[in-house]
Amino acid sequence: MIKAVLFDYGGVLSEGGRRGSAKQAIADHFGLNPEDLAIDEVMVKYGRGFISTEEFFKEINRAHKSKNQINEESFLETEIQKAIEEKSEQVYDFAQNLRGQGIKTGIVSNVQKIVADKLRQLGNYKDFAPVVLSYEIKTAKPDLDFYEFTIKSTNMKSEEIIFVDDKEECLAPARKLGMKTVLAVSPQQIVQDIKKIIYKENNLKL
Repeated sequence: MIKAVLFDYGGVLSEGGRRGSAKQAIADHFGLNPEDLAIDEVMVKYGRGFISTEEFFKEINRAHKSKNQINEESFLETEIQKAIEEKSEQVYDFAQNLRGQGIKTGIVSNVQKIVADKLRQLGNYKDFAPVVLSYEIKTAKPDLDFYEFTIKSTNMKSEEIIFVDDKEECLAPARKLGMKTVLAVSPQQIVQDIKKIIYKENNLKL
C-alpha cells in the first residue's frame, strides 16, 4: 500500500528549477555561456551545504572578475530564478488531494540555500512533510545515502513510497531501495502516473 508520495521540486512541483538552472542564472548575469563558468566545484559545495551563501557569491565573483558582481538580490531577480517560484498548480492541487486521502506528501530536492529560503518564504513547501533538502543534510541525489535518509524521515517502508523526479538517474537509487518511481515529463502525466500506481497498490481511484 502506498502511504507517501515524495516530489522533487524543480521540473516536478514547478516547471522551473530544472538541472543547471542556477548555473544558467549566474551565466546570464555575467553575459556568459554556462560552459564558460568555472564554478562547478563551488556549486557542489554550496548545494550540499558545505559553504555559506556569502562564501558562495564571494567565490563566484572571485572566479569571474567583473564590475557587475552578482549577489543574493541580483541572483534571485533573474528570470530563471523567478520561474522556480512559479508552482505547477495541477501538481500542487493533486498533492492536496492525496493528503485528503491520508497519503503523505513530501519534497526531496537538490537545492541551494538561497533558493530554498525564498521558496519557504513564499509558502511553496507548506503542507509537505518531510522536506528533505540537499544543503541541510550534506548529501544530494543520486547518492544512495540521500535516499536512505529520506526513507527514514518518512517512518515508512520503501515499498510504501512513490518517488517522483524529472531525472532518470535520480530515480534509479529509489528503485534500488524498493520505492515506486515516476519520471516527471509534464504536470498531467505526473498526476496520471501516480494515480495508476495508487489504484494498483491501494485499490483507490483518485
